[in-house]
Amino acid sequence: LLARVHDRLFPGDRPGQIRVDLARMARDQQPELQPLQRWARDRLSQAEIGASPEVHLDLAALEQMAELCGLQTVDLIGKLRMMNAAGNAVT
Repeated sequence: LLARVHDRLFPGDRPGQIRVDLARMARDQQPELQPLQRWARDRLSQAEIGASPEVHLDLAALEQMAELCGLQTVDLIGKLRMMNAAGNAVT
């Protein structure tokens, strides 16, 4: 039951992980996320043709990425969730 609720609230996220769209991250302009933008561009350049542009990051990865960006982990997670919500918005 909890897994179904999580799926409805956060579509595309796996429990305990945050989904990151590498293409969206590579285009992002937030200066504090520059290390992640470079990482996303690098991952995309190495990806096989037709590979999904999404990755799922666990808490350990998020903690390390937040440190690289000079952010608290909770702040990075909030920024990633906002980025995901913006990508899922209906226009």
